[in-house]
Amino acid sequence: MMKLFVFALTSLATLAANAYVPSSRTIVGRVVRNDGKGIYAIEQDVNFRTVGEGVTLRERWVVENGETMRLTVVTPSANAPQPVRIDFLYKDGRRMAPDFKGSVKTTGLPHEAIEPLFHARSSKGFFDAMSRAGLVPKEFPVAKAPFNINAKTQPPPTPEPWVRLGRTAGVVAYVFGEPTPADSTKALPGVWIEQDAFLLRKLRFPSEAEVTADRHSMQAGLHFPRTRVVTWGQNTAEIRVVSVKPLTASQAASYLNPASFQNDVKSARLPIDEQVKEFYSRFR
Repeated sequence: MMKLFVFALTSLATLAANAYVPSSRTIVGRVVRNDGKGIYAIEQDVNFRTVGEGVTLRERWVVENGETMRLTVVTPSANAPQPVRIDFLYKDGRRMAPDFKGSVKTTGLPHEAIEPLFHARSSKGFFDAMSRAGLVPKEFPVAKAPFNINAKTQPPPTPEPWVRLGRTAGVVAYVFGEPTPADSTKALPGVWIEQDAFLLRKLRFPSEAEVTADRHSMQAGLHFPRTRVVTWGQNTAEIRVVSVKPLTASQAASYLNPASFQNDVKSARLPIDEQVKEFYSRFR
């Protein structure tokens, strides 16, 4: 009887703990702490599950933060039958990219760009990225009364209708976004953040394209998923990290300089596979 009583108390305590949902600002503040400090060089392979043997490309990222990044995409082998070379430079919400005619084209950041959410260094940057992607309703986050440390009483916490507990891949997570109704044929967009570690685990865009992130580990001060899977329509791309290394500002300067970017795009080579083209157009 005593064992049952203890079990019941433990269960109630667990449920009470799990029922508490911090404010969105608190959650996002913890998330961006995991996104490292300084500049990183990240290499990762992207495997596209296409007909036949599939396609694998090597990505080389130089990341200062979620707003300032450089991406170079190449085929892993220099002797590949269909060599690819793509360069993107991201600055101030804009993306510079080759037009594959020897010139550079500057456009707005794609709405479904993934990396800004995984490299946001500020709460504002993360909220802006979620809003731009349509991952949360336009009214999110709800404005809150400021905390006054000198006040004798504080205003009660304001409930946030689009922040709740949920699960993804068996992990309890804070979920940002409107719940999908049970009778809906379309899954609504959202963001899933692991409850215990405050790690980004899943994104679902308004188009129903999804990103799942697994095997997070600390690498050079950066909490980063070693595996991510992007699915859209009938297409799948698996991203696997090869290495993460810190860079000094001087080492990264030329990569993040628009002037040097102009020279590199002369070697641009467009991928042939339509799935690959769509991935780099939409998610990069």
